[in-house]
Amino acid sequence: MLTSLRGGLLPIGQQQSSGRAARRAVAPRATSSGDKDAEEQAAPQVPKQRRRRRKVQDEPRTFQLDDLNPVSMGRKSREVFDDVWTQLQRIGNPTRSTQLVDKLAQLADVPEFESPDAPDTTVLVTGATGRVGRVLVRKLLLRGYKVRALVRQRDGGGDAATAVASSAAAEASSSSSSEGGDEAIPQSAELVYGDVGDYAACRKAVDGVDKIICCSGARSMITADLARVEEQGVANLARAFVDSRNAAARKQGRLAPSAKREIADFRDEAHQEAWDVVALGPPVAEDPDQNSAQRRARRRAADRARARDIAEAYINEDDNLVFEGAVYSRGGLAEVGARLSMPPGESLGGSEGLVLRVRADEHAYSCVVRAGGGATYTTKFNTRKGYNTLRLPFNSFRSVNPEDPPLRPEDVEYVGIRFEPRMKILEQVIEPGQGMYDQTANRFTLEVDWIKALPGGTETDFVLVSCSGAPRPDIEKPQLDKLVAAKRQGEAALRNSGLGYTVVRPGPLMEEAGGYKALVFDQGNRISQGISCADVADVCLKALHNPEARNKTFEVCFEYEPEEGLEFYELISHLPDKSNSYLTPALAPLTKNTFCKLPRLVSEARRAAAANMQVALTSKAALGCTLARKPALAGRSRQAVAVRAVAAETATKLNTKRSEEIFKEAQDLLPGGVNSPVRAFKSVGGQPIVFDRVKGAYCWDVDNNKYIDYVGSWGPAIVGACNDEVNEALKAQIEKGTSFGAPCELENVLAKMVIERVPSVEMVRFVNSGTEACLSVVRLMRAYTGREKLIKFTGCYHGHADQFLVQAGSGVLTLGLSDSPGVPATTAAATLTAQYNNLESVKALFEANKGEIAGLILEPVVGNSGFIPPTKEFLQGLRELCTQEGAVLCFDEVMTGFRIAKGCAQEYFGVTPDVTTMGKVIGGGLPVGAYGGKQEIMQMVAPAGPMYQAGTLSGNPLAMVAGIKTLEILARPGAYEHLDKVTKRLINGILEAGKETGHAMCGSSISGMFGFFFCEGPVASFEDAKVADTEKFGRFHRGMLEHGVYLAPSQFEAGFTSLAHTKEDIDRTIEAARAVLKSL
Repeated sequence: MLTSLRGGLLPIGQQQSSGRAARRAVAPRATSSGDKDAEEQAAPQVPKQRRRRRKVQDEPRTFQLDDLNPVSMGRKSREVFDDVWTQLQRIGNPTRSTQLVDKLAQLADVPEFESPDAPDTTVLVTGATGRVGRVLVRKLLLRGYKVRALVRQRDGGGDAATAVASSAAAEASSSSSSEGGDEAIPQSAELVYGDVGDYAACRKAVDGVDKIICCSGARSMITADLARVEEQGVANLARAFVDSRNAAARKQGRLAPSAKREIADFRDEAHQEAWDVVALGPPVAEDPDQNSAQRRARRRAADRARARDIAEAYINEDDNLVFEGAVYSRGGLAEVGARLSMPPGESLGGSEGLVLRVRADEHAYSCVVRAGGGATYTTKFNTRKGYNTLRLPFNSFRSVNPEDPPLRPEDVEYVGIRFEPRMKILEQVIEPGQGMYDQTANRFTLEVDWIKALPGGTETDFVLVSCSGAPRPDIEKPQLDKLVAAKRQGEAALRNSGLGYTVVRPGPLMEEAGGYKALVFDQGNRISQGISCADVADVCLKALHNPEARNKTFEVCFEYEPEEGLEFYELISHLPDKSNSYLTPALAPLTKNTFCKLPRLVSEARRAAAANMQVALTSKAALGCTLARKPALAGRSRQAVAVRAVAAETATKLNTKRSEEIFKEAQDLLPGGVNSPVRAFKSVGGQPIVFDRVKGAYCWDVDNNKYIDYVGSWGPAIVGACNDEVNEALKAQIEKGTSFGAPCELENVLAKMVIERVPSVEMVRFVNSGTEACLSVVRLMRAYTGREKLIKFTGCYHGHADQFLVQAGSGVLTLGLSDSPGVPATTAAATLTAQYNNLESVKALFEANKGEIAGLILEPVVGNSGFIPPTKEFLQGLRELCTQEGAVLCFDEVMTGFRIAKGCAQEYFGVTPDVTTMGKVIGGGLPVGAYGGKQEIMQMVAPAGPMYQAGTLSGNPLAMVAGIKTLEILARPGAYEHLDKVTKRLINGILEAGKETGHAMCGSSISGMFGFFFCEGPVASFEDAKVADTEKFGRFHRGMLEHGVYLAPSQFEAGFTSLAHTKEDIDRTIEAARAVLKSL
């Protein structure tokens, strides 16, 4: 159905008849003209052929078979045309033919390959008419992206950009130069005319854009506009993109995600006063084994040594900080710095690193940061003479004391710059008596313009197609050096912009089909093999939403025979399948970029380890990967091979040393080492992970391992852990007080929000936990009915109160038996148990205990036996039974409340109980619980009625504030739709991975709650759940931990997603699950 046109793809129908009217399935091309007048002015400059095509598009058309676009239909087109052939043989049936045309018309506009986030993403492509750009534009459109192409004006126009484009040399190499010009761009792409060398044109082009892919630098040739396109063009695009985002953010009164934050701007008098020399000379370390006299002598020696050292810091006429001096003492240093001065409540949390603008003297310096606890971290950087923009990621900082934990940006309180001289021996002694050392190495001058914090993020904002700097036989070295220098300047401008970037350096471009040859991903300018334009376009496309691609520079080419000593590379053999995510395992082992100049991205240690092994990840198995290792070379380290093999699998052997130490100590302090049994990992084996911090959809342990979190504090973190809005509300309340022990208005606010949302609640009482809410509501049911007995369901958990710790015996009619020592037999006897989703078992209990049952309590969706949803008939039957028998029906919505619907599970299923218990989400992560119901029932609670219940911290203002803000966020449009979308994608992906790898699995989800079992299923009750393979789940859980995914440490616990979970988080989790399941 498809043919190739110099790297691009055109439908056969379009090739057969170039004069055919534009297809109805393709929207008319839009241009980004500002208003009607601008459109009228721009019209004469549009090529005549294009104006003729627009006229045809404006004419009303009816749908025909020729209007089908097989590209937009994907592989489903085969099914449709098979249907066509079948129905042509039944031509006498007019009804079926009409249905067929309707089916084809409906399918024509539905791309099978559409990516979930694509319709909301606009991508600007420069170089769209080049060899890579043409293929890329079609790939983007095929997946549902909105595409805008920046091309040069070809007809008319009198601006500078058009004048430049008119030259032959510029035309041959411009971003719009190719056979066919902008006519080669599909009609559904939006055109913007301009030149990347013109900032104004770039600013106009990026307006409203979400991502940029710059293909203008994909070629490897010396052209007249090399510097203007490769260097200035990339800088203009990056600057315009940042300016556009900042302008949009300012209108909303906030900071743009890509905005760099000021740490030190020396035009500000406050920063001028704060920065000063803080250290000079050799540091004096106190030795505890020395006496006071020895210590004094050591200090005097250090004072004599630093007598010749000098350093000063001052502000020059350009408002720059000048740090200069000389250090001659052995082991001496000079340091200038200041404490961070940031608005209250703000920190460097979420930042990826620092960027400095300095004028330097070719010396090496260190950047120093200090955390609140006194831990010091440094990273070195080299300078060249003149102005330098230096990018220093926080992951490049190393602790001075090996015992200190890894650097956390949010803990940074001090930033400084340090000079430590390096001894340099003179090549020749010229003057008599001259020493052998170069004294200029001890003198330094550094002029600092500003220091800013680089923003963090998870996705790439700007993909730049550059070129590899490896030697090529078709380009002479002087030309190659000139070419690479210009491209490196463009890369440096992008890195220092603050945008999340991916720099792709392909080998020599080739005109052939993509997706059929193995690709090599490397760092270090070692590749020389070519690569197809289509494969480069595919790499760019996959980098858009891949967290592994953010802030990385890498070379890519076809598989090749490497030079001796460089036998290692990542080999990815990929098929043209939309679900193949080969980029993640390819990029995971590669190093994040550290400095603006990248002469050697791969360290010698990495090279030595890499040379031991060749990793091949191939997709010969359906959607899977197999790992093949090359035997270790003689005399090489077995340890190096093992380390590299793990990296290539994108899993790591977890370093949990600190967690183990803390848990060992905790076992002497806390029963079992924990404060809640499930945390001890008894169900999955191994030792628990000790948490250090959480943010959004992620958690970090004390060993600084990062995980995608699907526990979310067991449900409360529905808006994302450590949510900024919730935190700000809490900070404001802390200033007023953390506990009152008296009424406050916040209780009324949250109560109104609960009553408005939950169908069964007319009055509500706040308590401190879900357990407290449930035990209180049981007391209330007994007080209201004057009866004692209670029905619960096997596997449903309602807290640790005595009446809930019972289960059924040999039959549902027997008396309850305690599950826990310490529960009185009389208490257990008053609790009856039935089977979940079995209405007959409930009827039998009511029949056997006529007039004795006070109420029935259940989880409307079971979350403590794994995830088990009810049938609607079951819940409706319970409602009818309780009404008939005069019993109170209680939904325990501690887990489901506000998670599966705005009005809780009772709104979702359309069944209203008499009373409801709540917790978790309602407190936004703080300890809280609540119970509420009909007014006539709630009036029984003291002081309104005789049923006593009280609590010192009930209605705590902090919990109220967190709950109010959480419910406000959940009420925003699209919140529950997002939860439902990401959770369905997750559970479907995991179950599909289980099916592909031959494991019996079942599971499901509702909104932000999910679960799965290692058994055939279906699972409708706790009895069904008990047949699941818990031993396999334990191994699966450990494997997911090692792949950076934190699941609940029990087969019998539900999982939770949040508003912070992204499609990329979900896809990474599915790929991790697939890899782990293959290994089980």
